[in-house]
Amino acid sequence: MLLADVVEASRAVAATRSRRAKVDILAAALRTAAEPEGANVDLEFDLGSERLAIAIAFLCGEPRQGRIGVGWAAVSAIEGPEADQPELSLEAVDSRLATIAGTHGPGSGEVRAAALAELFAMATAAERVFLVRLLAGKLRQGALEARVAEAVARAADVDIEAVRRAWMLTGALGSVAVLARHGGSAALAGVALEVGRPVRPMLAVTSASVADAMTGEGPFRIEWKLDGARIQAHRNGDQVWLFTRNLNDVTHCLPSVVEVLQSLPVQSVILDGEVLGWGLEDRPERFQETMAEFSSLAPSNGVALRPFFFDILHLDGRDLLDQPLVDRIDALARIAPGRNVPGLSTSDAVAAQRFADDAMAQGLTDSVLQWQTDALLAREHSRSGITLKVRPELVVEIAVDGVQASSRYPGGVALRFARVKRYRDDKTAAEADSIDTVRALLAR
Repeated sequence: MLLADVVEASRAVAATRSRRAKVDILAAALRTAAEPEGANVDLEFDLGSERLAIAIAFLCGEPRQGRIGVGWAAVSAIEGPEADQPELSLEAVDSRLATIAGTHGPGSGEVRAAALAELFAMATAAERVFLVRLLAGKLRQGALEARVAEAVARAADVDIEAVRRAWMLTGALGSVAVLARHGGSAALAGVALEVGRPVRPMLAVTSASVADAMTGEGPFRIEWKLDGARIQAHRNGDQVWLFTRNLNDVTHCLPSVVEVLQSLPVQSVILDGEVLGWGLEDRPERFQETMAEFSSLAPSNGVALRPFFFDILHLDGRDLLDQPLVDRIDALARIAPGRNVPGLSTSDAVAAQRFADDAMAQGLTDSVLQWQTDALLAREHSRSGITLKVRPELVVEIAVDGVQASSRYPGGVALRFARVKRYRDDKTAAEADSIDTVRALLAR
């Protein structure tokens, strides 16, 4: 399978707003990636699986190697003649990216840039555009992981929920696609939790009110949302693994959290939670302070990192994932008292609203508002009436309930129920989503 095939599939997906059409296009591309191309069936099984995993990574908008050590400026500045005809295979591109990502040491930047230029010289104009957006993390066409997961299910003729569960437990959609393609539903059903292997995080959705969220049979669980860094903690004996929400291993960055895990009265466990910076005044620090300490091996300025957990997925050889949340919370309270996120289990909507109101009263503090004002004024570029223009240096995380077309704004879209969640010191302005990302949400 050629890179051009994936490029064309990506183009076709971006050109339609139909969710079904997107999934059909992606499923066809995945079937092509997995098809044998030679007479050696055993060999082609491996090659087809490899191609399928690569195709999924590219269509999801991120190469299997993650960041390869070449920034946006270097990628977008590559010049030179283009290939007339598409000849790059998926395997060739993936192999070249693996080589670039594995280049380290003195002068490695120049070596990586030269290797990337060689790759681009073999690419057509359309392939170059795709590669630039892929490597810069800007491949946004409404065909990201959720749609690709649906395509995996359709291509292998298996239930989408089986794909989603296996994907959650393995954290690797490419591996799930290979299992589904060659083992079907039975192979997916055999996927289980594994201590030491990160699980894709379960994410929340919004409701208009607390009462609206309490539908179905109770009791329900309402908890504080701590403004920290998401962490997934695994322990087996004395061995501890700590993963971010992106499934990156950050065990070496958090020795104090490792000590907490090793102190728990368990043999094996998987916990989900947040790490917060804790200051001298015995209260959480701002998210910015937490992230600054998160990337440091030693606490500074009196800030220590403390883990708080809101879920337990495995305990001493027993998977708890399918147990009711209230039962999991009880198990968590037994093994980690004082480390669980404040919460309430109830079927009473009035009590739940009272708990939510109390939590909100302790949210955005005067000190955070003052920091926000000072940070924006320090980046002032110009003023026009009541409008303050600032240098694009801060990245803010905005939660929205959706987007809608709008002729009022130059971008042509408006955010529905937008609210500030946090400032992201862990991201640069170059990593912020573009207006194209917002526009792509219209198609979902």
